[in-house]
Amino acid sequence: MEELIYHYKAFISHTECDSEWAKKLHTKLNHYCIPTKVKNAHPELPSNLRPVFWYKRDISELHLKKVIRKELYNSEYLIVICSPQSAKSEWVNEEVRIFKEEFGRGDKIIPFVVDGTPNSNNPDDECFPQLLKKLPIDEQIRGIDVRGEDGKEGAFINVIATMLRVRYDEL
Repeated sequence: MEELIYHYKAFISHTECDSEWAKKLHTKLNHYCIPTKVKNAHPELPSNLRPVFWYKRDISELHLKKVIRKELYNSEYLIVICSPQSAKSEWVNEEVRIFKEEFGRGDKIIPFVVDGTPNSNNPDDECFPQLLKKLPIDEQIRGIDVRGEDGKEGAFINVIATMLRVRYDEL
């Protein structure tokens, strides 16, 4: 089977409430250059992670569905900005559904937790969209939390390491 060549390295799924996080992540990923030492150790890696798709334009809802489906199809990874708002978002859940069910790439979904708690018993604190909570064990990529001990910068590097399939400490 021929491997798909993706136009985008990743698609960032988010709600309007989390657009600042999406903007920061988009900027970090698009401007990240893989260190020479890492590139020498892994010559198959690209030099950068550009382009990354981040939806920020206003277009009609009918056209939006076509655009989103096309750009999801053309993206190697789906990064989901996870918060209580995104957990309740029909759009974010639909993007997860399309990426997982229609394109079969559930194992390339990266949860990026900015607020709330994954798999919480409290629906007001839950940060994973419904379909993200239902990923089978073999498709789960651990959530990356900006509030962890490595902070925001560490979380950004963690996303990059996951996308490149290298160890965090290599970057």
